[in-house]
Amino acid sequence: MVKQITPLVAAIVFVAGCGGGSSSGSGTGIINLAITDAAHEDVSAVNVQFAGVHLKPQSGEEIAFDFAVPEDIDLLTLQDGITAGLLDGAVVPAGRYNWIRLAVNAEADGVFDSYVMIDGAMKELRIPSGSQSGLKLVSGFTVLEDQSIDLIIDWVLSKALSYPSND
Repeated sequence: MVKQITPLVAAIVFVAGCGGGSSSGSGTGIINLAITDAAHEDVSAVNVQFAGVHLKPQSGEEIAFDFAVPEDIDLLTLQDGITAGLLDGAVVPAGRYNWIRLAVNAEADGVFDSYVMIDGAMKELRIPSGSQSGLKLVSGFTVLEDQSIDLIIDWVLSKALSYPSND
């Protein structure tokens, strides 16, 4: 699902739903998570394969939203306010959350599940220890009871890519 929104510049942007609500109690709230990207001049495609999203409540066990089929997203198509949804209307316990972890398939050598196109050549993307820790965002957030929160991760590709010396 891709939708048009207002351009964002923060690493992670939180937009809380309207109205009152409480973070205490045993109710639930809704989380929507999307991703966007800033422009990068040296590449023609950046495909990232997402296997799921994990959330860690301050109190309680990790909540995993593992995708039945990994989701391939070309980050270069997500510029000028365009986002791609990773979670849409996920019901979660209300309360404080410590972190979000993006499960990304980008660890195995020679497997082009996540890749970048540079000068017409496909290069694999790697995230060391990606299967254990994924991409972890440690900015906390609060889901209010009977409310929704929209989170947008702005992937700044120019700061995220590094080129090994042997490439």
